Amino acid sequence: MKFSKLQTVKFGTCHGTYSRVTKREEYDSQITLTDYEAELAIKHFGETILRGPVKSNKSKAKKHFRLYGTSKSVSLNLVYPKPNRNELRLYIGKQAGYKPTEGEVWFLYLKDDDIFIGSMTEKEWRSQERMDKDDAFYQSIIYEDVKITKTKIAARDTWNRSRVLACRSLQFADYKCEFDSSHNLFVARSTMKHYVEAHHLVPMSLQQTFNMKLDTPCNIFSLCPMCHSKVHHAVDETVAEVINHLFNKRAKSLQKKLHIDAEDLLRFYNCEDIAR
Repeated sequence: MKFSKLQTVKFGTCHGTYSRVTKREEYDSQITLTDYEAELAIKHFGETILRGPVKSNKSKAKKHFRLYGTSKSVSLNLVYPKPNRNELRLYIGKQAGYKPTEGEVWFLYLKDDDIFIGSMTEKEWRSQERMDKDDAFYQSIIYEDVKITKTKIAARDTWNRSRVLACRSLQFADYKCEFDSSHNLFVARSTMKHYVEAHHLVPMSLQQTFNMKLDTPCNIFSLCPMCHSKVHHAVDETVAEVINHLFNKRAKSLQKKLHIDAEDLLRFYNCEDIAR
């Protein structure tokens, strides 16, 4: 699978791919590169890739990869084992320094003229960029005095979300949870309205990958604290249920304004099915 906008932000490149390691791949200590995996490897190594078994030219078979998360490099055999076919095979192993296990997510990407390789558990992979580090600040200014808010925003260089748009979105939703309007809510003392929180369905952390502003009305939803927490902390099935429901409420606007679909959203939250 190609990197989505989420991985583009995390790894600093859109030229990457990932998939889940199968039981057979771990057992055989080899991965057959398919589609974009093969395309990336060929783009980096080109004509230097050996055609034939490893033993026919061990030095040419060995390719160097930067190991993600370390300052190390690993040397792995990468060959077309059958000279007359374009099946590209990567040999992995503990002795070589790279041996992901069944169920882990392995990934490959190009950046700064280097090729990187790495792996992590599926739990670690799906936790990437799930949290919004500025969210607590964002919610706090919605319910604070305007003068205090302006002072705080002026002191925060990274601010890129409008309090006015957030307040309008909550008002438009009649201060109800847009996932489930029947949710029981308390009254906020600053507004004397039900307390709800503003959530950007397409995360603001992805702004650098979009040409249009994400802080726009169609992308701001009113959620109760429980449903808002689900988006950031719940298991994938629950997260997917919430974001799919919200997307369906404004599908036309989101598709027209931000050019996204439901599958894009699942990938933005790391809730997609990871193929192999």
